Amino acid sequence: MTTQHHANSTLQLTVIFFLMRVLESVAFAVLYSSLLLYMVSELKISNDTAIFVTGGFLALNYGLPCLGGLISGTLLNHRLSLCFGILLQAISGLLFFAGPVYFYWALSFFLAGCITASMSLNMLITNCFQEKMSREKIFLYSYSGMNVGYFAGYTLAGYFGIIHHYADVFLITAILSILALLVTLVYWKKLAQGDTQHTHFILGTCLLIIAIPIIRLLLLYAHTINLGVIVLWLLLFCGTVWVTVKKPNVITRHNTLIFLLMVLMGTVFWSVYLMAPMGLMVFVQNNVAKDLFGFYIAPQWLQNINTFLIVIGSPLLAYGFAILAKKGIQISIFAKFSLSLFMMGLGFIILPIGIHFANISGMSNVWWIISSYIFQSIGELFIGPIGWSIVGQLIEKKHQSFMMGFWIMILGVSGSIASFFSASLTRNSTSTSAITSNAHYSTMFLIFGILPIIVSIVLFLSSKKWTFLAKY
Repeated sequence: MTTQHHANSTLQLTVIFFLMRVLESVAFAVLYSSLLLYMVSELKISNDTAIFVTGGFLALNYGLPCLGGLISGTLLNHRLSLCFGILLQAISGLLFFAGPVYFYWALSFFLAGCITASMSLNMLITNCFQEKMSREKIFLYSYSGMNVGYFAGYTLAGYFGIIHHYADVFLITAILSILALLVTLVYWKKLAQGDTQHTHFILGTCLLIIAIPIIRLLLLYAHTINLGVIVLWLLLFCGTVWVTVKKPNVITRHNTLIFLLMVLMGTVFWSVYLMAPMGLMVFVQNNVAKDLFGFYIAPQWLQNINTFLIVIGSPLLAYGFAILAKKGIQISIFAKFSLSLFMMGLGFIILPIGIHFANISGMSNVWWIISSYIFQSIGELFIGPIGWSIVGQLIEKKHQSFMMGFWIMILGVSGSIASFFSASLTRNSTSTSAITSNAHYSTMFLIFGILPIIVSIVLFLSSKKWTFLAKY
């Protein structure tokens, strides 16, 4: 293959992955930003139940790809797994559109699609780009594309939420999922270079179908499933550590242990971050004056602060890393993760300041929330796409599919942890005035801000002991 042909092929794949990530991300953005508000306002579900269902949704959305790592690339090839996942999510949108009576079924179809959709797309990217810097660069662009989809989803969700026409936005998500499926089929042969051969088509398909009613049953017991996810993750993590320390190859053992350390750090970050669609959303809805320059701001639209910064920041960060690499400067993975945790902590520590300067009704100025999201977004830039790319850097190829699912699963357990954090954050908040609940919010925000900052400092100070991974 000539250099020019290789460059053209790389550019085409970059555009394809970017577009697919945009289209398949909209539906999740709508549910992520509106699920709690939809349940409370449209389905009349209690605040606590809505928080735990949202937590269960996030736990399963991010946790199920661990099972996807056993299906995609083994029972089904990555392209087929991707198609099945997107198709199930398209059906989900149509069920949401059909009416509230199908709520749990619609949520179950969407989550069944999550088993393989994101996992398969990530593995196609990993296999298509074998060189470390190219892979990290493409993941950053892909992450940017995902946030373009989030921007569209948050904007649509906010608009239709204001006019209480949620059914229309769900129909739009179904249409976009169908478009993502068409893109995959059009470029089927092009994506083959990053694929595997499926060996058990019937078994893989049956597992995805069987998962739908099982997921629905789990959602009906959201509080229990959140607790169960945390326990299961702890057992899986401990088991993975036990297997890792027995590996005979020193380099493989050390690299995998570093990956598992990053998993722990990521869990701290995302457990605080994923309070945004739960506890933080309740705070914004009830304790924040959502007027900006004379316009009412839907709570979902505030999520676009994060999206905008990620879309702009991801390619800039990729460019900056490339420039530094050419000069022989490598920023360690420890420094990146430490910075992300520190910025997350700052994002929560400033909220009590906003509460202190609340108006006479106890409503905080929306600019404090905007500032919080800015800090959180900067933190996400240094952990989100970087976390995806370290799977290819640290894990041997035969275990990459499973570990990619394991990395995504930390978002799942973090969603469950965040649901319990949110329940403690919003205790009695809906039954009291903003003035009365502000003291409790202020204390809890301070706690959730200090936690990641302490972890970031400990990680940074201990990073020099891991000198064997300085090249990363």
